[in-house]
Amino acid sequence: MKSSKSIFILLLISTLIFSVGCGKKDTLPAELEEVLKSGNGWLRLGVYGDPMSLNPIAHIETEHGQMLNNFVHASPLRKLDDGSFVPYLFDSYSITEGSGSIVLQAVWKSGLKWHDGTAFDPKDLEYTFEQIRKPENNSPYADLLKGVGSISSFGRPQQTLITFTQNSRKLLDLLTIGILPSHILKNETVDAARVEKAGVASESRPLYSEQPVGLGPYRIVAREKGRYIHLAPFESFFDTATRTQVLVCSYFDYQQLVTDFRAKKLDWISLPSMVAEQLETMKVDNLFFVRYPNPACLTWLFNGKKPLLADKRMRHALDLLADRKKVENEIPYAGITLYDSPFASGSNVITEATARFSNALDLLDSLGWKDSDGDGIRDQNGQKLELSVVFNDDNLLRRAVAERFVEDCRRAGVLLALKPVSWSDMVAQHLKKGDFDTALVSFRFPEAGNLVDMLHSKSDNQTALNFSGLSNPKLDVALEKLDSMMPGDENTESKTKNLAVVQNFLRDEKPMAFLFKPFDVGIMHDVSGSARAASPVWNDVKNWKALFGPADSKL
Repeated sequence: MKSSKSIFILLLISTLIFSVGCGKKDTLPAELEEVLKSGNGWLRLGVYGDPMSLNPIAHIETEHGQMLNNFVHASPLRKLDDGSFVPYLFDSYSITEGSGSIVLQAVWKSGLKWHDGTAFDPKDLEYTFEQIRKPENNSPYADLLKGVGSISSFGRPQQTLITFTQNSRKLLDLLTIGILPSHILKNETVDAARVEKAGVASESRPLYSEQPVGLGPYRIVAREKGRYIHLAPFESFFDTATRTQVLVCSYFDYQQLVTDFRAKKLDWISLPSMVAEQLETMKVDNLFFVRYPNPACLTWLFNGKKPLLADKRMRHALDLLADRKKVENEIPYAGITLYDSPFASGSNVITEATARFSNALDLLDSLGWKDSDGDGIRDQNGQKLELSVVFNDDNLLRRAVAERFVEDCRRAGVLLALKPVSWSDMVAQHLKKGDFDTALVSFRFPEAGNLVDMLHSKSDNQTALNFSGLSNPKLDVALEKLDSMMPGDENTESKTKNLAVVQNFLRDEKPMAFLFKPFDVGIMHDVSGSARAASPVWNDVKNWKALFGPADSKL
């Protein structure tokens, strides 16, 4: 198995390196080249690809794009890894629950300023909501905003009052988005607006989406898209932490990224687990590998509206046939193997491959699918048992997993056809239209268990993710109760009871098979070894102190 895994790693690395171009990195401006060589007390980060848009109300493409958004922008609330909310730009807030609605009243921190020195006005939150609502801004939060009945700002200290027309916890996510500066954007669409620069002609000014003026702990000094971003600590940020300057370098060749890191031109890089594993096997001295959980879980999604998958026994059989141990041994996920939902507790699910395979065969037999003609494929009434698995064709790991599931199904007499498509087609043409049998999809499962978008029967909004088409009234009630639990007012007994309903549905009805929660890998210099972080390192600058330097670091 190990040799198979090593061959897969080498093939994958070769594909990654030789499919992205020449690997020659252009020279940076002289000052920044000196920083790459000597450090000069800066923090130098290397990322694969470009963070793309830093528009806080847009869809964020990458984890390091999210990281940079969190550096530059700040939001009224922060959402922690456990699903709870804490004040950020808000100094304090309170929630009053009504009949089917909630009212949030908040006091802002005093003396807040934008990166250009302009005093913050709470009405910019109202302006941000207006921009989210406009179709031309194509914000993924637009549907969520339908739950806002009114918003107003007033008084000294500065306060904001928001009335939400639904008693829904997920509406608070609107307050975890970076705020837009109305004095810069005015009446323009966010992606078309430009940032004023002294002595620079209007047509040459940088786009706001590329070099935004924010409220966060770092301001953008300079950026050349596809090459680098220079960040400096924002002196007027509301806290008193000491921060250093940051240089983020973009690479489009893993080989060059690793080369510059080993030459100590970079302090920290993030790599896919399969590339990091190969580097780790080289046993390079004084490299420290930090594995941190990717926020998404890979699932094998089943379309319960398809006749062949309408009976839950078929969905259970496919789950049992998926040999996770084989995938774990052959493909470098370097993460957590799942047989149950990521928030299940005390699960007694069978994990032994032989027993799972035997149980799968029994389920297929009970459904009447048997090999009547001896060709090795199960059939019924002249129809062969054949399904397909859709996955995005640019994800080599999902292809590799799908190929192994083809083998697992074939052993049981089930034909599983591969159906690679582009990501955009997969979402728009297959998942949303229900045109698939099964699919390999990654979902982010909230730690708080608020899966209302993923499992609720109501699917009349753009955020609905119930692609399996499975639901029931009891589940809907449990999901609504979980969604209505506001921060600071959570009934532990009720939450436990309703989470149990959700977990029982996932276990009994099997809308999807839970497969893996992969680890991403960050690497730093000057100490040897490895560790696992409890939460993603790229999503919050406050997590850095656990990974860089002494424990009391203010970075």
